[in-house]
Amino acid sequence: MAFAFQQESNNNTLTTTIMIVIAFAIAAGIYMLFFAKEPFIEVVAPPEVDNVSELSKVDFSSVDFAQSEVFSSLKLHVSDAEAGPAGRANPFSPF
Repeated sequence: MAFAFQQESNNNTLTTTIMIVIAFAIAAGIYMLFFAKEPFIEVVAPPEVDNVSELSKVDFSSVDFAQSEVFSSLKLHVSDAEAGPAGRANPFSPF
């Protein structure tokens, strides 16, 4: 007596649709990361800035802040955080 087993075919359209959507999302992400012509930061920059490369040339040194009247006039309005209780003495005891 011979038994012939046939492998079941999976023709689930929902699974196929989900796989196509995931493949499309991955392809779109790869395109946006590596092949897009302009970065989106150009759109977010204010219109006064002609080019975003000007922003990268700005130098923020600590000397400028230390000598600034506005920075030295700032006051601290937040108190330091204090440590609270560190939990129960026996963490395995019932409540």
